[in-house]
Amino acid sequence: MTTESDAAVECPHAPACPGCSGIGRPIAAQLADKGERVRRAFADFGALAAVATWPVRGAAPITDYRTRAKLAVGRGARVGLFARGGHDVLDIPACRVLAPAVAETVAAV
Repeated sequence: MTTESDAAVECPHAPACPGCSGIGRPIAAQLADKGERVRRAFADFGALAAVATWPVRGAAPITDYRTRAKLAVGRGARVGLFARGGHDVLDIPACRVLAPAVAETVAAV
């Protein structure tokens, strides 16, 4: 049985899409990395180095949650995100994190 902490969201757009840097990695690993980044940021400031941090908790659900997206419009009426490392618009019809209402609206454009 897969638990949410060891689940990894797979996305067909991941290789070219910069939208979700951790997609494809287990949620627990993403949360641990996020906590480590906070601890390192605090360590850069002497007074904050001793501040206790709590484990990062993820929100549920792990898919279909993003209700806002800053999208670009490209040639051929493509609506999506800029492809990784460039300005070509990547159509993202199977985005795993866009809320269904957002995905349906984008598809209708």
